[in-house]
Amino acid sequence: MKKVKLETIETEKKFSSYKARLHFNESGLSIDVPIRWKKLDTKELDNAYPVVYRTADGKPVRSFSVTSNGEDRWIIQPKGEGSDFLDPSKVSNIVTQNKKWCTADGCEVLEGIRAFQIVDSKEEEVQKLKKSEDFIVIAQKPAAEYDEWLEESLYSIWGEKPADCYGIGKFAKHLYEKDLMAVVKISVGNSFKEYYGMIKPCFTDDPKEGGSFTLTMKITRQRVKFFDQSKMIFTTKAPKIEEKEAKPKSKMDTI
Repeated sequence: MKKVKLETIETEKKFSSYKARLHFNESGLSIDVPIRWKKLDTKELDNAYPVVYRTADGKPVRSFSVTSNGEDRWIIQPKGEGSDFLDPSKVSNIVTQNKKWCTADGCEVLEGIRAFQIVDSKEEEVQKLKKSEDFIVIAQKPAAEYDEWLEESLYSIWGEKPADCYGIGKFAKHLYEKDLMAVVKISVGNSFKEYYGMIKPCFTDDPKEGGSFTLTMKITRQRVKFFDQSKMIFTTKAPKIEEKEAKPKSKMDTI
């Protein structure tokens, strides 16, 4: 195995939240209060079930970006990006950003890397999932529950051909009239993660009168976890908040 020289290590900053103020003045109600805000994410779930990588003989490996020897300033060009912007005839110090797998002693590993997910303190070998080709509805849930799930990405669904829109339309109308969303379990590909896809229709007009529509699908793995402020309303003392959070019991919340 070839040695890879490591020049710098960037450490991740611990982030809590942003500070701001909320201003509102309408119909006799005036509010001006300091607030905090941050993006909701799935870090708690991902950290509870991390994926580690090992060589064929069991040595831990990690992926690192290897770009230069640290002696000069370089323009790092990610693969497939910036090729139509930089002028190679005038810019000579361009390197393509490459990721290399390295052991703890700096040896590059070219093959035989295996992935393991840690579940209940044990390592289970896993493979990346292929992109789903069949969307099988496993449940129908009240549309009101849609906002209870944390959106990781949002997709649009339409028919392969214009004629297929008839079947899609019947499906959309069924969900709309019963105020339901359809739930599928899918993989988006090149990932170890499996998601719930929550499908609901959006009509521009009343479907009984025709009009255009689309199906939207958000992918999610967990319910939204809000900071509960209900006990703080009308109190003079802030309640004690337990900071230690229990590990999620599953890689996905229960539908």
